[in-house]
Amino acid sequence: MDSGCWIRCLSINLRRNSLVHIAAAVLLTLLVPVLFSISALPESLAAQPLEMYLPLTGMVLLVPVILPEQDKAVLETVRSRRTEQLSIYIMRILYSAAVIAVLYTAVVLLMRYKESDIPLYMIAGGTAGALFTGALGFAAACTANNAIAGYMVSMFYYLLNYTAGSRLGRFYLFSVTTGADISKWWLAAGALILTAAGLAVMKLTRRI
Repeated sequence: MDSGCWIRCLSINLRRNSLVHIAAAVLLTLLVPVLFSISALPESLAAQPLEMYLPLTGMVLLVPVILPEQDKAVLETVRSRRTEQLSIYIMRILYSAAVIAVLYTAVVLLMRYKESDIPLYMIAGGTAGALFTGALGFAAACTANNAIAGYMVSMFYYLLNYTAGSRLGRFYLFSVTTGADISKWWLAAGALILTAAGLAVMKLTRRI
């Protein structure tokens, strides 16, 4: 497709398929100052909303990537077009990831403005956690061909961080909050692998 066609495709997907999910993620983010103190906090406390709450934006934005095609009529219409569905999924994933990064950036900058000790690298670390949480659900949704299953898996993993804690090892979300020395790169790598695996499952089972 030419660039004009991609722009039209992006516009249609944002308006028809993703706008409500983006709005939900923005609403979750706007609640941060309501649910958490954000002023003059040390790093461990400043990390709480980034690690213990905002990862839900990953579930809200990434799991629904396959949702429109859950409707068989929509799926048949999509299959009749020239655009490969895999490309559409990748586009949705990329702009959803961009929205997550923007939301984390906004929260970190606000907390720094409020004189909290929150380093800029927490934007990347927090975004990685949200992407991993969402990618788990996305992979599950692709495997089960059911978005509800994806939401359940993402939520189970999120809650498991509260119950299992650091026993999750390298995939523990709350590492900065609890002082655990765990690199966020594992979450970023896991998100990439899970996303690729989900897309591969969809491709191999000829659903895209």
